[in-house]
Order: sequence, then C-alpha cells, then structure tokens
Amino acid sequence: MSPAKRSDPGLSRRARWVLRRALRAQSGASAVEYAILVAMIAAVIVVVVTALGVDVHDLFDSIHF
Repeated sequence: MSPAKRSDPGLSRRARWVLRRALRAQSGASAVEYAILVAMIAAVIVVVVTALGVDVHDLFDSIHF
C-alpha cells in the first residue's frame, strides 16, 4: 500500500503508540515535578497580570487623543 492510500486510523494508532512509549520512558516522579513546575509558573503569571493589570489600564485611560 502506498503512503498516499494510508487511512487516518493507521496514523492515529501510530500516534497513540508513540505517545504511550514516550510516557512509559518518563518516570512518574518527573511527571509530577513538571506538573508542579507548570502550576507554579501559572500562579506567578496570574499574580503578575493581576498586579500590573490595573496600572496598565490606568495608563491607557490617561492617554487622550
């Protein structure tokens, strides 16, 4: 069968196999560490946007055209 005639289910099955293999290669502890790191980065972004949001809003309100 030529590559042009392959169906999507075959590609989907291959993608699932690659994903499972990648997840098995990492330990559970490192996945938890990455999740904690992502959560901490998200928390910092929320704090910074919240703190600067009012100041930036006020700055743009003060500009008169």
